[in-house]
Amino acid sequence: MNVRTNNVVKLVANVGWLAVENSGLQSVGPVKVDLILEIWRGPVGTGTVIYRATDSASATNQRGFAVFDNFRLTTICHVDGPFASSQNVTYNLSARLGTPGTPQALIVGPITFYGEEIQP
Repeated sequence: MNVRTNNVVKLVANVGWLAVENSGLQSVGPVKVDLILEIWRGPVGTGTVIYRATDSASATNQRGFAVFDNFRLTTICHVDGPFASSQNVTYNLSARLGTPGTPQALIVGPITFYGEEIQP
């Protein structure tokens, strides 16, 4: 995206995901699963994280089947800028598990990520 001087970029993402308790046993109660979403300016891992959000869901395992409450749709919105000079900017969205142990987060969709340049 070619961003002009003094403009900002509005970034919006939607991620559908499923919290999974994956111990193989019927759980006694719900297990908290955290999903960390990040917006990067530049490549993931080497660029700059400009926004980070954590969403949580309760994972339960009833006889090996996920239940309805395990599904989540997380929406994030961030405004980047203003930019001091015109430049070509690339944005990336990443998701990672924030919970240690056996709980998992599966990205099941929908996934949308878009940006729009806004003039002051």
